[in-house]
Amino acid sequence: MPIPAAFDLSDRVAVVTGAGSPDGIGFATARLLAELGAAVMLSATSARIEARADDLRQAGFDAAGIAGDLTDTGAAAGLVAAALKQWGRLDIVVNNAGMISTTKPVFEAGTVDSMSLATWQASLERNLTTAFLVTKEARRLRQRQGRHGRPHPRGRDRRRRPRNHRQRGRARLDSDRVPDPG
Repeated sequence: MPIPAAFDLSDRVAVVTGAGSPDGIGFATARLLAELGAAVMLSATSARIEARADDLRQAGFDAAGIAGDLTDTGAAAGLVAAALKQWGRLDIVVNNAGMISTTKPVFEAGTVDSMSLATWQASLERNLTTAFLVTKEARRLRQRQGRHGRPHPRGRDRRRRPRNHRQRGRARLDSDRVPDPG
């Protein structure tokens, strides 16, 4: 059955974190994105991610995997860089990492009174910091590439320059905007 145009992800590149489990939401999401036509970069904390990437490649999809602890800024940057190196762009980010790390399992259980601060912080790092770091790196890449994954002809400075006297007022308004700190 052909893919409806609204769902066609051909020529798109996706990163899916937390895709190490063969029965998990992350891998199911990666498989669906691949079925819709996207090339998929999978990520998990352990080398089992290679088996998931192999599963997708054996099914005829364009996929690669990278293992890393995404609570580390370097690993998050490495994931985004790997997608860029493999396919030259990044269009979709699915931040699914969280729950339990297979390489550093810490189980949250009990009440607030019984939970240690270290356990609480580990949970926040796995569930929130990973999403923050990967999204921040992906956004940085998208800004360098321009809106549709192509390099922007004027680099990061996207303010309009007046080409004639009729455009000067508009350019002045654009230049008064506060730049995005990203």
